[in-house]
Amino acid sequence: MAKFKNGNLIIDEGKKATIGSLDITENSFDEVLIEAENYIDTNDDTNASNIDSNIHFRLGNSRFVTSDSTANSGEILLVDATSGEVTITVIPENHARVTIKKIDASANKVNITSASGLIEGEEIYSLEEQYNSIKISCDGIDWWVVGGGFSEKRFIFEIYINTPKTFSLPINSGGAGYNHNFKVKWGDGTSNKVTSYNDPNRNHSYTSTGTYTITMSGVCEYFAAPFFYSNAIDFRKILRVDDLGFNRLAFQGCSNINYTTSFGSLLSLTNASNLFNSCTSLLSIPDNIFYECPNITTFNSAFVNCVLTSIPDDLFRYNTQVSDFSGVFTSCSGITSIPDNLFRYNTAAIAFSVAFAQCVNVTSIPEDLFKYNISATLFNSVFTNCTGVTSLPGDIFLYNLLATSFESSFSYCNNMTGTGQTIIDNTSLPGHVTPTNTTGCFASCTSLSDYATLPVGWK
Repeated sequence: MAKFKNGNLIIDEGKKATIGSLDITENSFDEVLIEAENYIDTNDDTNASNIDSNIHFRLGNSRFVTSDSTANSGEILLVDATSGEVTITVIPENHARVTIKKIDASANKVNITSASGLIEGEEIYSLEEQYNSIKISCDGIDWWVVGGGFSEKRFIFEIYINTPKTFSLPINSGGAGYNHNFKVKWGDGTSNKVTSYNDPNRNHSYTSTGTYTITMSGVCEYFAAPFFYSNAIDFRKILRVDDLGFNRLAFQGCSNINYTTSFGSLLSLTNASNLFNSCTSLLSIPDNIFYECPNITTFNSAFVNCVLTSIPDDLFRYNTQVSDFSGVFTSCSGITSIPDNLFRYNTAAIAFSVAFAQCVNVTSIPEDLFKYNISATLFNSVFTNCTGVTSLPGDIFLYNLLATSFESSFSYCNNMTGTGQTIIDNTSLPGHVTPTNTTGCFASCTSLSDYATLPVGWK
């Protein structure tokens, strides 16, 4: 039942209100918005709050569109972009709500923009896949997402400009042969379109110091900071990593990066070498950072010289195509332990050279660390100069039947106890290939009980 009480409109839950010739029944429409001078909860007639000076209703209605169109408050637009990209312009109005859905299966985008104001701080949002939808609400000027979801893929990172300068996206050095066709918003109200690896629009001049959030959307197959990249020190945070078609991604030498989010579904990413090499401010990484990157084949030098204090147990669990872990944690002096099953699911891995070299605070090495890496051949310098290790895991290479290189594998691990001969004997077991390079495997490992009697070719 509906009634007015002391100038207030009261609608009992589950009832129907009749006002003049207008019937309003629960669930009759997509949306009914009531704005009144006083609104009273039917469960408590004594409490009231001021909302607005009018009483009015907005009733949702659906409309099918195939070309550029405007959307007014309360409308639900079903957009078919089969014939080409469609732009929907929403008209700002206080309390306005609009729902937009892409219903076709084409690759054409449905672009959503506002006649004035922004949509969650952006000029344009795009729906890229069939059945993606978005519901937005207006505060009178800007629009905010309140339901559904837009599918525009974005790469967002934060930089700090300490003096007016030119910032260049790291797509030029090594980027030839890769596709680039993206929009970049520089975080200062300006934007550019970049269509090639050497496009001048990859460069942007900042006239004021401060923190800027850069947003990229479109296609970017190569984004990799090279050695001596002049803007490496400007990077601060990696805030969002959607799939822009990345084949290669790296933040090498970005020594001020102190935060990274988990990566999105990066199905195109195959090369993660030098990913966080020399990111000396990066204290931690999310447990699931690579969960949706199943096609990576190399993590070569991915975390060299980082200040990580721990390694997530399942860091590489879903990266089953990786063949190269060389140098993956070299000189990560903050690490004190290695997860037992770190490489449990990486059965395609071949190279572990220098993987934990100079991790001076690691105190123990799991004996089954490489148990499942049955294709591995290269273990040279894998634990060289790990001076904190106190015990040699004798069976660590027991299951690596194809291993050929043990050069300097444990060199200068001078606090490591145990018997080196166990390692040597295991490499001679039936099924094992004969190692071709063992020089310096136990060089200066003077705490081994059998160091004096080890073969010269192994020390």
